[in-house]
Amino acid sequence: MNDEKEYRLSKLEQETIIIFNEEEDDATIETCNRRLIKRLEVLCQKHRNFYETERSEYGKTFIVPKKYINVLAPRSYDDSRGKRLKKSSKK
Repeated sequence: MNDEKEYRLSKLEQETIIIFNEEEDDATIETCNRRLIKRLEVLCQKHRNFYETERSEYGKTFIVPKKYINVLAPRSYDDSRGKRLKKSSKK
């Protein structure tokens, strides 16, 4: 019987780290996020330039083209559209 308890990462410890620099064309993504891992695994199967490099008991590391890393700004709505959306979401 194994007396050691399996250690689970807390939500705070379950990080996603994206690393890239200005010289190279690829980015490294280290993640413990299950949804992101599944999405990246699908991309690895479909595209040769996405690939998994490491696997641990907590997460995985992937190399992806840097051009696919994107930060989106929140959508801004004018007041009338915002009110309509808020009204329709209450239904």
